[in-house]
Amino acid sequence: MFQKPFLESLMRVLEPSGEFLFKTDHEEYFEWSEEQLDDFPALKKLPWPDEAFFYPKTDFQLQWEAEGKTLQGLRSQKPA
Repeated sequence: MFQKPFLESLMRVLEPSGEFLFKTDHEEYFEWSEEQLDDFPALKKLPWPDEAFFYPKTDFQLQWEAEGKTLQGLRSQKPA
């Protein structure tokens, strides 16, 4: 998903200051996605602390966390 054509599409559909949120349970995919985002300066990478805002959890995420596992998340924003 985190290939240049997708990121360019995000730039077209996000409003100024709009955010894109992404979570995955796959560590290698997360690291690769983060590298792709780092190489795409049009979107600004933002910190995503747990207490930043409400983000609904899926049933899968609740199950994953109950097993003591974590998800990784990327938060990015289109400049104003």
